[in-house]
Amino acid sequence: MSQRNESLQPLQRLHQIVEELRAAAERNDLEVVCAAGKLLGPTVEQCTQMRDSDQVGAGEAAELALNIRRQLSVCEKILTDAMRGVSSEMKRIRNGKRAITLARGSSAPIRRSSGLAG
Repeated sequence: MSQRNESLQPLQRLHQIVEELRAAAERNDLEVVCAAGKLLGPTVEQCTQMRDSDQVGAGEAAELALNIRRQLSVCEKILTDAMRGVSSEMKRIRNGKRAITLARGSSAPIRRSSGLAG
């Protein structure tokens, strides 16, 4: 492996993680989203160390970084939309439960007679 490709490894790894994160977010696979999210911090730290070492070609690194940023923006939108959807569904369920409770509390029990004398 060339020195140039080796020095880009942290950014390439970050790009791979972000692609997995985006794919998982699109298919609503929260387990993979969480796993990929946990890898972001340490990988970003490696990228910071790589940047500080000045071993990377600026053009390639900038191109990868822009791609990563675009994909993270897409992930943010997907996850924000999903969060809003879940929040809306939870609100709908709470309102439904409240309506059921009110309906049960305001109506007297209905007794049915069988019409048979006992």
